Amino acid sequence: MALSSPADFETFRAACDGQATPILHLHWTLEVLRGIENELEARAALAQFIHVLDQFVAAGGKIVWTIHNVLPHDCRFPELEARLQQEIVERSIVVHVLTRSTSEAVADQFEIPASKIVHVAHPNYIDAYPNLVSRQQARFDIGVEEDQIVYTLLGAIKPYKGLEELLQAFDVLSAEDPGKRVLVVAGKPDADGSVDELLVQCEMNPYVHLRAERVSDVDLQRYLNAADIAVLPYRRSLNSGVLLLAMSFGLPAIVPALSSTREVITEDFAVTFDPGHSDDLLRAMRTSDRLLNPAARAAARARAEAFNANTLSAHFFSELRLRLA
Repeated sequence: MALSSPADFETFRAACDGQATPILHLHWTLEVLRGIENELEARAALAQFIHVLDQFVAAGGKIVWTIHNVLPHDCRFPELEARLQQEIVERSIVVHVLTRSTSEAVADQFEIPASKIVHVAHPNYIDAYPNLVSRQQARFDIGVEEDQIVYTLLGAIKPYKGLEELLQAFDVLSAEDPGKRVLVVAGKPDADGSVDELLVQCEMNPYVHLRAERVSDVDLQRYLNAADIAVLPYRRSLNSGVLLLAMSFGLPAIVPALSSTREVITEDFAVTFDPGHSDDLLRAMRTSDRLLNPAARAAARARAEAFNANTLSAHFFSELRLRLA
């Protein structure tokens, strides 16, 4: 549930009535300051949120926080967001990190005491979404030929996700051998207009298939099963559910060379690029041709199986019980 106002907390507290130790498990913090344009109003909203957290703790509640991002994407007041995250850390009994490198990655914004950290990796998505559509049918549905090399970029379309760099690299590849490669871009674009020009570029390229809307759970299988390689051209990333999703469908990947991605991938099914060098994505896309084989797909799926949701959940709750004992 969203907790962006005192009324939301009252609803949550009412749901916790009768529990000996109510536990508030926080995830994304964007809602606290979402839509606020004035810094004074943002400071007031921050103070109010922290006050309600303090009331919850004073009444015997415990806070657990799972860190998904260094800061919320596209936040308007980064200093206040960093302060909010530090305040949450200080009130949490457990700070759940999805990658071991999280403390180092967030160190410029806030600090996490080692004693509070619990590392449990991001789970896979095996059997979480329908996966009944064959590769042949998926390609027919999207309009892709059987002999074309298909890259797919799935998820919300935002500036930091590197679509600009991906289009530049893909244009070069397309010019070298027109029609051999296809790029599929599917996801909901930011409504603020920040990616509108990129969407126009997609529409102007006959070898780019654009679906500028949220992809339904049922349709995910079409975009993943039609593809040869998932491309994550991100400029920054702390954790990537899209990577685990692609792996769960047995899809090799091109990913940024970051500590967080290195904890997940192996060279058997992934190629990395340096997000700090604009030309390196093109190199990675060329290199990724070595992944166009069944062995790479099998390696991606096998690696995904190592992130079993039931096993990871059991580990998480075991650690939580130890902290509550």
